[in-house]
Amino acid sequence: MKRLALATVLLAACSGATSEPGPVQTFPDLGADHLTAEAVAAYLAGDESVVTYNSNPPTSGAHANAWALCGVYRQVIPDPFQVHSLEHGAVIVAYRSDIPGDVRDEIENLARELATHIVVAPDDDLTPAMALTAWGRLQTADDFDVEAFRSFWAEAAATGPERISCPFEVDEATGESVDFNLLASA
Repeated sequence: MKRLALATVLLAACSGATSEPGPVQTFPDLGADHLTAEAVAAYLAGDESVVTYNSNPPTSGAHANAWALCGVYRQVIPDPFQVHSLEHGAVIVAYRSDIPGDVRDEIENLARELATHIVVAPDDDLTPAMALTAWGRLQTADDFDVEAFRSFWAEAAATGPERISCPFEVDEATGESVDFNLLASA
């Protein structure tokens, strides 16, 4: 019986069997107001009541004055910074930190390859394991499907209300780190 189970697992792994990403969902636009520095500081201190979003991860709404630069993060990006990045036209690829390291590396490598309008970061509040967001749009997935992720990015990158340049600037996989508490006061 163990051999049959092992053969089944190996067959699934070799066939590339993965679940398809869910459909792209759209959400009503909650606007693009800036939160006060005090509200962002309160959010970072754990008071999430200062802002309400209509999706998880958020796809629009009030946000911090600063944004998460495009690139790869190994820390959770607080929602108010994510939303500001979405406003600028970034696509955010979020993943639960319990995904295999090689899958995380594949996602990060795709971001480096695309090199613009993309942010990658962990988010343990996700169900299922991964989510792609753009302004007003959300797609979730249990598995990394490079072509589906590329397709979402191709349709959604640089489509936020404020379309600005967003080159790949941060790579926390190399040891670099961003302090969102410092950004909150900017």
